[in-house]
Amino acid sequence: MYALAIDLETLSLKENAHILSIGAVLFNVSSGDMMDEFHMPIDIEQEQNGADVSKSTLKWWISEIEKGTPFPHGDGSPEYVLSMFESWVDGCRDQYNIPSKSLRVYQQGDRDSMWINSAWERIFGEKWTHWYYWNVFCSRTLVTHFGIENLPPEMKALEVGKAHDALEDAKFVAKRIAYILGDE
Repeated sequence: MYALAIDLETLSLKENAHILSIGAVLFNVSSGDMMDEFHMPIDIEQEQNGADVSKSTLKWWISEIEKGTPFPHGDGSPEYVLSMFESWVDGCRDQYNIPSKSLRVYQQGDRDSMWINSAWERIFGEKWTHWYYWNVFCSRTLVTHFGIENLPPEMKALEVGKAHDALEDAKFVAKRIAYILGDE
């Protein structure tokens, strides 16, 4: 079975958060193999049709930058990045023959899919239909039920790789899910 792991970096925690970057991986849940990946930052200066920018999130990003965390930035417009993400998701579904109703999406918490849905609706004026809400899962919930103490040491950390990098965070989610639900 294949699934997506997604992670977004944003300038708010609200539903209509200003998106900085989108990271995602298609992975084989049974084996843990990473099949394909997507990572694209958005130009921070581009308007995102009423997206929220939170002062507290900006302060948090400043503190992260002071610690040496790179700030996600790119030159793609929100329309371009979201369209490229849509094409990537559709391409993965086509290449691996995944029906849209069965595509599972894993994320840390409950916001990443919501941010995609909200941005798509604000920017394109229609609903995101590339996966169904009933197939969106929180990896933290699975880790809690599985028991974090049962994970190997390298999966007990809150994050691995580059801090607050959407692709690295998505890969980490995929590795945890594959460890918990996989066959190997």
